Amino acid sequence: MIQPPHYAMEPPKKKRRKWCCCFTGKSLFCLCCCNIILMCIPIGFIAIYFTAMRWESELLKTNQGGMDRRHTDEGEVQFFQQANNNGPYVMIIHGQMSGSDFCQEPLVRDHWLDAGYSILCPSRLGYLGSSDPVSGEKKWDQQAVKYNALIERIGRDSGKIGPVVVVAYGMGGPSAFAFAQKYPEKTVALISLSAVATFDSAVGSDEDELEAVTALSSPATYYWANLNWYLSDRDAPFCEGLFCSQKQVDAGFFASVVRNPLVSYAAFEMNKEPKVFLQTAMSLLSNFTEEKQKAEIDRILANETLKKAAEHLVLTGHLPYSARWSGNVVDIIQRKELELEEQTLGKIKTPTMVIHDANSGGFGVGLESAEFLKKHLPSSSLKEFIIAESAWQYIFLAPEWPELAAKQVKFAKESNETFFHDKVSVTPGAAGATTGDAGSHIKLL
Repeated sequence: MIQPPHYAMEPPKKKRRKWCCCFTGKSLFCLCCCNIILMCIPIGFIAIYFTAMRWESELLKTNQGGMDRRHTDEGEVQFFQQANNNGPYVMIIHGQMSGSDFCQEPLVRDHWLDAGYSILCPSRLGYLGSSDPVSGEKKWDQQAVKYNALIERIGRDSGKIGPVVVVAYGMGGPSAFAFAQKYPEKTVALISLSAVATFDSAVGSDEDELEAVTALSSPATYYWANLNWYLSDRDAPFCEGLFCSQKQVDAGFFASVVRNPLVSYAAFEMNKEPKVFLQTAMSLLSNFTEEKQKAEIDRILANETLKKAAEHLVLTGHLPYSARWSGNVVDIIQRKELELEEQTLGKIKTPTMVIHDANSGGFGVGLESAEFLKKHLPSSSLKEFIIAESAWQYIFLAPEWPELAAKQVKFAKESNETFFHDKVSVTPGAAGATTGDAGSHIKLL
């Protein structure tokens, strides 16, 4: 076969890529969808963030309804106050990660109001609107001084409120004990309700945790902690003297995350159902078995009053974190100062009632605190000591709470009569007699 000359043969044509095909048809549609998705992600995140911020703002407004704030000689103090026909005052000291909104719970306050008492509930250092503890003393005595400053300021503004019955929950215990010891002339009675009294029973007694959170008391350490967290080399030279401890780095990162409104909003969404909240709380704060937890949750949810109390705790027990984190830091720092036996407890002369639950576990306040109080309070001061066998950390959800509430009121009334009989002349035989102090408008119940 004769081949044609090579110049007669056309060279093979190279196939050209049609680049425009990438932007036509299905490919163009996919590209547009990807762009839309990429745009929606940050827009969605921003929308969620602003939703969380709005929720946090509205929650604070709701929780702080009826709240007041005063500038005292010891700084700003936010508080809840409910006067009750000039009745004597009960000052309720809240626990950890809470605030003065804790006293809006009917189970906490109604038995006092029904008995004719008025309510005063200050937010402790760093909680809600009370002044930032970063720039002030971090001592239990300082908190007690602030309570007194608040009482004095209210007295100047609206008339002397007189001596108070002090009721302490959880981490409110140490400052309440300090107040009773420091101001016996202003303390009618002292009631401890599953309150912290010793370092061993305080949440997070681990020294490393204390070291980590203590570092967080300085605002600058938040930024160092975050920066160090994102560095792969955790032992970088700049962290020397600041955050060379891994637990400190973790604590700093955790603090900055917790203060974000998205975290509070997510926690609310996850726990807004009372059943879920109670399951979480009992797993953290009680030593109940799974069977006992289930039975206790069923009992609470079957009672409308207790169910509403659980719903209330979801919003005032911890949320929003950003408004309570500084106070939480102070609490953890002050656990190092729980040397109460001689300095405080041994000097208390006020009639004292100790009621403690028998089932706190995990992060709850264990029976060690109750035994510590029994050992170190003067026998002349410790009038009643009760262990609530069915109760856990949220003692007012216990089945025996109505009985315990009645005992508190009875104890307060008896102490009230003794206090004024010993210290103030009272007109005998007059119903609703008032004290001999003309500046005080206190009815003897």
